[in-house]
Amino acid sequence: MKQKLPHIFVALGLLIILGSCKARKKDINIPTANQGILSLKNWNFEQNPQILLEGEWEFYWQKYLSPQDFKQNSHPKTHFATLPQIWADHQISSITTKPRGYATYRLQIALPSQTPTLALKVPTVSMAYDLYINGKKLCSVGKIGTNKKENDPEYRPLILDIPSGASSLDLVMQVSNFHHRKGGIWRPLTLGTTQAIHSAWLKTTMVDLFLMGSILIMALYHLGLYLIRRREKSALYFSLFCLFVGIRIITTGDYMINYIVDLHPGLVIRLEYITFFIGGLFFAAFIHSIFPKDMHRVPVRVFQVFALVLTLITIFTPIIVFTHTVVIFQLLTLLAGAYSLVVLVLATIKKRESAVAFLAGWLILFASILNDILYTNYLVNTGYFAGLGLFLFIFSQAFLLSSRFSKAFRQTEKLTEELDYTNKNLERIVANRTASLQEANEELQSLNEFKEAMAGMVVHDLKNPLNAIINLTEQVTIKEAGKQMLDLVTNILDIQKLETAQINLKQAGVNLRTLAHQALNQVSYLIEAKDLHIQNGCTATYWVDIDEEVIQRVLTNLLTNAIKYTPEGGNISIEATLQKQRFIKIWVKDNGIGIPEDKQEMIFDKFGQVEARQSGVARASGLGLTFCKLAVEAHGGTIGVRSLPGQGAEFWFTVPLKSIQTAEETYDRVARQNVYGQTKITKRAPKPFKSFDFQLTSEDKAILAPYMSDFQQLDVYEVSALRRLIGQIDAQDRENLQRWLKEITQAMYACNEDKYYALLGVA
Repeated sequence: MKQKLPHIFVALGLLIILGSCKARKKDINIPTANQGILSLKNWNFEQNPQILLEGEWEFYWQKYLSPQDFKQNSHPKTHFATLPQIWADHQISSITTKPRGYATYRLQIALPSQTPTLALKVPTVSMAYDLYINGKKLCSVGKIGTNKKENDPEYRPLILDIPSGASSLDLVMQVSNFHHRKGGIWRPLTLGTTQAIHSAWLKTTMVDLFLMGSILIMALYHLGLYLIRRREKSALYFSLFCLFVGIRIITTGDYMINYIVDLHPGLVIRLEYITFFIGGLFFAAFIHSIFPKDMHRVPVRVFQVFALVLTLITIFTPIIVFTHTVVIFQLLTLLAGAYSLVVLVLATIKKRESAVAFLAGWLILFASILNDILYTNYLVNTGYFAGLGLFLFIFSQAFLLSSRFSKAFRQTEKLTEELDYTNKNLERIVANRTASLQEANEELQSLNEFKEAMAGMVVHDLKNPLNAIINLTEQVTIKEAGKQMLDLVTNILDIQKLETAQINLKQAGVNLRTLAHQALNQVSYLIEAKDLHIQNGCTATYWVDIDEEVIQRVLTNLLTNAIKYTPEGGNISIEATLQKQRFIKIWVKDNGIGIPEDKQEMIFDKFGQVEARQSGVARASGLGLTFCKLAVEAHGGTIGVRSLPGQGAEFWFTVPLKSIQTAEETYDRVARQNVYGQTKITKRAPKPFKSFDFQLTSEDKAILAPYMSDFQQLDVYEVSALRRLIGQIDAQDRENLQRWLKEITQAMYACNEDKYYALLGVA
C-alpha cells in the first residue's frame, strides 16, 4: 500500500488540475461578438449565469473616442480586434499596432427581454483605461494619455454593478499603455448576474488566500526545522521557496495584494517577476540538496546565476525593459524542469530514499508551472495553478518527511535500547576501560622516563669527552669541530628546555657585527674546506638585546646549514636590516641547491631535513633548525625561509633591537673587546659554584634532610626522578629554600654536574 500511495497521489493531483482547466476552443453554443455586436437575446442567465465577452470588438487605434462620438455616427466600423488580444508588432484588422500606444474599444450587447441584475468583471488591462457603459463613465483605472508622461499605469481588476432595466449595453473602453511590453485587453471581460460574478470572485479569493496561508505556514514550519537542525539545508531552501510562491499567489490572477496593502503598480509588477525568479532559484537549490549525487552542480549554478541576473534587471530597470525577461526565464524553467524530471526518474530507478514520493509531487508541480507559462502566453485559457500545484507538492513532501521521521524514530528506539544496555553495564565497561587506560598510562610514563633518562645519559656521556677534546687539543680544526659536536649535543638538551619553558635567557646588549664574526669564526674550517666566499654585511652600529650564547648558536646553525647545501666555490652572506625601529632582521643567504616549496614548512620541525645530495654532505639530525626556531621565538622574534630549487636559500630571523650607536661609540666599545676586525674567540669561563647569593637556614636544611640521600643517589641527568623528588619538597613561605629548588632545577635541565653537587653541598 505504501508503494501505491505516490501513484494515487499523482493521479489525484493531475485530475484536480486538469478538471480545473477550460478548453481554449470555443463552444458552438456560446455566442461571441461579431463586428462589434454581441447578441444575447436567447441567452439564459439563470442556466448560464456568466459569459465571456470574447470575439470582435470595434477597434480604433491611436484614437480616444467617447460615447458622444459614436452617437454622432462620425466613426464608421472599419477595424475590429478579436479579444482577448495584445498589442504587438503585427496587424489587427489591417492596422499595424505597437506595444506602446492607445486605442478605443467598443462592444454593443443585446440583452434578453427578462434580464436579472447584471455585473461586469474587468480583469487587469495594460496599463490604464476608462470604461463607459451606456454613455456613463463607470470607472477609471490609472490615467490614460497619449504619451508616457501623461499615462499613469495601474494594475487592478474590478467588479462593476450595471444599472438594471436596460435592454442593451454599449461598452466603450479607452486604453493606453506606455510602460509594459504588452498593451491592450489581454484577458476577456466577464458579464453575468451580480450574484454569480461576486460569488465566483469570492470563491477565487478564498482559494487564493487559503493557498497563500497554507504555503506560508509550511514556509514557517520548514524554517523551524532548519533552525532546529541547521545541517539540513534542504529545509531552508524549501522554506524560502514556499515564501516566494506564497507571495506570488497574491501578485498574479486577481492581484489580491491590492486588497492587503496599497502598493505602486510598478512595485506590484516587480514583485510578480521577482517571486518567479527567486522562487525558481531556491527550488533548484532544494532539489540539488535532496539529490546531490544525481543532480550535477553546474546546471543548477547556471540556472541560479540567470535568476539572479534577471532579478537585478527587474529591480533596476523600467517596466518596459524588465518585462521582456520573463520569456527567457520561462524557457529556462521548462529546460530546468525537464532536466529535474530526468534526474528524479534516475533517482527513482536507483532507489534513492524518498525519490518516488518526490517524483510524484514534482509531476504535479511541473504540470502546474507548465500551465501557468502557457496561460501567460495566451496558449491556454485556464488560469494560474502554480499555487495549487505547490499545495499538492507540499503534501508529497509531508509524506517524504513522515518517512524520514519514521526512520529517525526507529533509529532512536534502537539507540535507546543500546543506551539502556550500556547504562546497565556501564560500571563494568568503565572499570575495564579504566584499567586499560591505567595500564597504557603506566607504560607511556615508563617510556617517557626511559627517554628522558637516555637523553640525559647521552648528553652527559658526550659532553665530558667533547669538552676534553676541546680543552686538550691545540689543533684549531679539531677544536672547532669538537665545539660543533658539543653544540649539536647541547641542541638536544636546549630543545627540551625551550619546549617546556625551563630555559632562562640572559639578555644583554651585543654588537651585531661582532656576533656575526664570532659565528663565522666557529665555522671557518668548514668554509675553508669548501673554498666558499663569505661576506659579512652586518653593520657595527646595531646592538641587539639577546642571550649572546643562544643567538650565536642560532647563527652558527644557520651558517652550518648554508655551508652544507652550498657547492664548492659558492657564496654565503650575512645581512641585517632594521624592522620598525624595534627589531633587527638578520639574513643568511647562499647560492646552493635551494629548498623545494613543499619542504619549507617541515624543515623547522624535529628531524625535518632536506638531503644535500648535490653538495655531497651527509644527512644531519634535523634538530638544528628546530633549536633555532624555539630560541628565536623565546626572544620574541620570528624565523622563516625563502627559497626556490636551484636558486639558493635565504634564511632570516628577527631579534629585539637594543640601540643604534654612532661609528665612534661602536668602535670604542668593540675595540676594548678586540672583536672589531677579525674576531678572536675566547672560551667563556664557567661560573664558579663556591658560593651563592642565598643561604639556607637550619630550618631549610631540616626540611631537605629526609630527601638528601635520594638526591645523592641520583645523577643530574635522571630528570624524571629528580622532578618527582623536587615536587615532594614543601617550600611554601621559605624564600631561600625556593631559591635552592630553582637553582637545582636549572642545574638538572642544564646537566651541570658542578652546580648540582655544589648545591647538594650547601644543603
